[in-house]
Formats: sequence, structure tokens, C-alpha cells
Amino acid sequence: MLGIEGQSQAMPTMPVRSLNYDSANYDRQANAVRDLNINAWTDEDGHLHSPVGLTSGEFMDIFKKQNKIVPIKTAVLFIGEEWDCARNLSEMFEMPDGFMKEVPTWPVKIIDPHTMSDEEIMNMDNNDMKFFMIVVKYGKDKQKMKELITTRFKGVYISPQIGYITGVITNTKWLEDQFQERRDEWKESENMCLAFEEWEKEARMAGKAEGKAEGRVEGVSEERKRNVLSMHGRGFSAGSIADILVIEEKEVEEIISSLKA
Repeated sequence: MLGIEGQSQAMPTMPVRSLNYDSANYDRQANAVRDLNINAWTDEDGHLHSPVGLTSGEFMDIFKKQNKIVPIKTAVLFIGEEWDCARNLSEMFEMPDGFMKEVPTWPVKIIDPHTMSDEEIMNMDNNDMKFFMIVVKYGKDKQKMKELITTRFKGVYISPQIGYITGVITNTKWLEDQFQERRDEWKESENMCLAFEEWEKEARMAGKAEGKAEGRVEGVSEERKRNVLSMHGRGFSAGSIADILVIEEKEVEEIISSLKA
């Protein structure tokens, strides 16, 4: 059983938290087995009896030697810049090295897309996870993200749900807007390369067909200004416009402000 915790900040006590998560889960599993054993060992009158062949230790613990529980592993899905905190419990201790061989280290699995190569990410089994990791990795490099979506994700289908979640978590507005109404659909049904190309085509066509406004913004081409104002008039958010045109959101906001002025 794999437990995932999402973090946008490196947490100094994560090894302790991970240990607590796993230990609490093991305890719940053991208690669930005990409940089943109590039910099986109780007669119709409500009396608990020890089955034949059960040791006194098994009866006292209400847990047979052959009873099993499921192994647990907690992983941290890290979307921040750098994990610079402890990665196992031993890093939080202050003691002579000679004592450490007797102490479990309890390592924490940190899944950090920033430290993974594109090939490592693209070789993952789950398409939703591939897409999420790539967008997190290149969240601040919109041009690179666009390049990868339109090349590496040709024929790759993801779920609208992960598209929306990825947009929200990484503040990628065009993704958030694209899947807002379908955010509860979890089946992989969306070809991301085609989705991006259609979204971008629609935005650019809107800009060419309707983008007419007076005034200038220093350093900004008239074509870009027309596109921004046209998309703004059609209800696109500043973040979505910046993502699609691959420009800074501040620049978009300045162009929109010039229209209001």
C-alpha cells in the first residue's frame, strides 16, 4: 500500500510524520484483524473461546501467527524548488556514529520531478502522473512546457481530473480553465497534445478576428496587444492569456490596464 502526501515546501519533521503515518496504519490493520478473530472466536452466547492449537500468546494478543497485514510505504510528492531537509530519521538525531547501527533510519521517499530527467518521467507507467510531473518540473518555463506537451504527449491521454488538478496546483491557468467543467472525470480520455493545440488555435483565431483596440503599450507589438485584448474580451483570464501566448502575466495585465485607462 502506497500513501502519498503532497508538499510544496520542504518539511524538517517529515521522517517523523512518515513514521507516524505508517505506524498508525499498521495499528489499524492489526486491530481490524483482531476484530475478525474476536468475531470468529465468539460463540452464540457471546463467550470468547480459544480455538484448538492456539498458543496463549496468540489468544492474549487476539492475533494468530499466520495472520498477515499489508506493507505500507509513504512517499512525498514534492512540487517545491528543492528538498533541503532530512530524508531519513537518522538525519534528525545527534549521537555518536557508533550508536546509529542499532537505530532504524526510516528513510522517506521523496518524489521530486525537478531532480528527475524527462526520460525518467516519460517512462513512468501512469499517463496522469507523467503529465503532472512534467508540468510541475517546467512550471516556470512555459516555453519548454509547451514544447513537451506538443511533442512528447502526442497520442498520450490523461484524465480531465488530473488536468484540472495540475492546473490548480501549478497555477497553470489554461489547464485549470480547460478542465473546470470536467474536473470530476477521472478516466484517461483527453489527448493532451490535441487539447493544447486546439486551445491555442482558438485563442489565436480570436485574437486575429476580434483584436482591435486603440492606444499603445511601450515595448509591446500591436499584434500582441490585439491578441491580448481580444482574448480578454472573450473572458480569458490574464494567467491563461500569458500561458497561451508565452508571455509574462504582468505584461498581460499592463495591456489590459491600458484599455481601461
